[in-house]
Amino acid sequence: MPAAMILAAGLGERMRPLTVRRAKPTLPVLGASSLARLARAARAAGADALAVNAHHAPESVEAEIGRLGLPARLYVERPLMGSGGAYDAPRALLGADDVFFALNGDTLLDPPLAALAAAARAPGRGGAFLVRPGALPGRGCLELQDGLFAARHPRGSTPPAGAELADYLGAAALSRALLDFVPRGRPSDFFDEVVPAARAAGLSFAVVPFAGPCLEFTSPRGYLDNLLALVEGGAGALPGGAAAIAPGPPPRFVHDEAEADGAVFAGPAALERNARAARGATLDRAALLEGAVVEEGARLTRVVVDRGARVPPGAEFHDGVVCALSEDEHVFHPFDR
Repeated sequence: MPAAMILAAGLGERMRPLTVRRAKPTLPVLGASSLARLARAARAAGADALAVNAHHAPESVEAEIGRLGLPARLYVERPLMGSGGAYDAPRALLGADDVFFALNGDTLLDPPLAALAAAARAPGRGGAFLVRPGALPGRGCLELQDGLFAARHPRGSTPPAGAELADYLGAAALSRALLDFVPRGRPSDFFDEVVPAARAAGLSFAVVPFAGPCLEFTSPRGYLDNLLALVEGGAGALPGGAAAIAPGPPPRFVHDEAEADGAVFAGPAALERNARAARGATLDRAALLEGAVVEEGARLTRVVVDRGARVPPGAEFHDGVVCALSEDEHVFHPFDR
C-alpha cells in the first residue's frame, strides 16, 4: 500500500499573525486542521503510512500528528530542504510501494488519489500531477503537451504563445523511481531540479484534471473568507469528513465543544473547539479559533479571533485579527498589515 507525505515545512509568513506560533497546516478548518483532513483523505485512499515535514513551529505539527490517530512520522528540517529535498529524509518510508502520495499541507481539496495513483503507475512514469486546466500566465503554472507535463513556468515568467497551461493544485502521486533523482543530504527544488533530471532519464509525468473545490490559505483575510464560504456552502466538499453546519439564518459552524448560547449571529460564523461567544456578543462574518473568547456586548465584523485570545466586554473590531499577548491582554492586527 502507498505511503503519503504532507508537506508542512513552509514559513507561514503570509498568514501572520495567525502563524506566529503555529505552522499553517495546523490552522483549524471547521473542526479539523487541513493537515488532519488531508491525512484522513490519504488514509481513505489506502495510504498505510504518513510522513510529515516541518520547519517553522515544528512542535505545533508534532502535536497535530499526535491527535490524528494514524501512524505518522515527523521529519523536522533544519535547514529547510526545499520542495524536492523534502523527500530525502523519508525516502525509505515513501519508497516502500511503487507509488506514494504527495500533498501540500496548506491546500485543501478532496483529491482523486486513486486516479492519480493509476496514472502514476503507467510504464515509464515518474508521477502524476493534479491540475486545473486554463491557468493564467504570470502567476506560476505548468505547461502541458499531449496530456503530459512539459515544463513549469515560475511566477512572473512568460510561457510560449499558445501553450496549454494549467495550475498545479498541490496533490500528486509519485513513482518510487523518482526518488533516485532526489539529491541526498542537501536542499533541492522539485520542479526545477528533481523533475527535469527524471525527464532527462526518460520518465514522463501525467496530469489529472480536477474541477472540484480547492482552497488555498494565503492570508488571514483569505483564510476567513474561505472558512465562511465553506459555512455558507454547507462544507460538503471538505476532505477528511464534512462539518455539521447549522443552517441559520445565518448559517454557522459551532464545534461540539464550543459555546455560543445567547450570542447574536448577524452573519455567518465559525467557532472552533473550546471557543466561547458570551450572551449578547455579536458575530458578523467572524471566526473564533481554539479557545478564543468573545465577552458580553463585544461586536466583531469580519474578524478572526486567534487561538486563546480574549475580546473584552463591549469591544468592537472590524476587518482584522485579534491575537493574545497574555491571558488578559490582546492586540488587534488589521488585515493586510
